[in-house]
Amino acid sequence: LTEVMDRAATWYQGQLKQSPRAIDYLKGRGLSGEIAKRFGLGYVPDGWQCLEAEFGSYSEDRIAKPLAEVGLIIQADDESKTSARRYDRFRDRIMFPIRNTKGQTIAFGGRILDKGEPKYLNSPETTIFKKGLQSQ
Repeated sequence: LTEVMDRAATWYQGQLKQSPRAIDYLKGRGLSGEIAKRFGLGYVPDGWQCLEAEFGSYSEDRIAKPLAEVGLIIQADDESKTSARRYDRFRDRIMFPIRNTKGQTIAFGGRILDKGEPKYLNSPETTIFKKGLQSQ
């Protein structure tokens, strides 16, 4: 699961490099490209299934299951198996990776760029991320 999270973090970092709006936001907050790189900051575009570009179709359970397990995608409450009912938890946010002591990405914090709620959105608790505890 940490490999899934690390892969998502790398993809988010690539998206930041392609988003002048997100770069301008960070610069406006006093963060340089060097700081963004050092801390692995990224950006997720405003879309409902953006991570499909990196991982593949959410309609495939072998792809959707680990993404849902780490909290990157959400399965709609009606328990439909269609990809349209699986969507990204994070949209249009600066992404801050949360890492364990081994340096593996175990969760994310996301900050919305413009007005919207919630302003900050964090990964849910998962088997690799326990809020309030140091995850291994």
